[in-house]
Amino acid sequence: MITAGSIPPNPNELLAKPLLDELISDLRKDFDFIIIDTAPVGVVSDSFLLNRLADVNLYVVRADHTPKKYIEEATTYFKENKLTRMYFVLNSVNMNAIAYRYGYGKKYGYGYA
Repeated sequence: MITAGSIPPNPNELLAKPLLDELISDLRKDFDFIIIDTAPVGVVSDSFLLNRLADVNLYVVRADHTPKKYIEEATTYFKENKLTRMYFVLNSVNMNAIAYRYGYGKKYGYGYA
């Protein structure tokens, strides 16, 4: 684990340097997964700067907690190709409040409603 340490006066400049690219490249040789945790998309530019290094961008949202506008903004960034290979993870879902339906007939249906 490499921690961020103290906040530098110029974080964007540091994230854009080739030295970070070299570090990630070296780490890829030794590790199957490299996880970089950033602030939420749109709050600061970290996510956009680190997008070039990411194999996958996971946007974690909490059910009944994350404001819808944040999800809409993230979706817009994806559609505009500002963030690539983006996936959403929905957590804290109350499974007791979800109806489970299974059916078979002229049309096959499976899933949660």
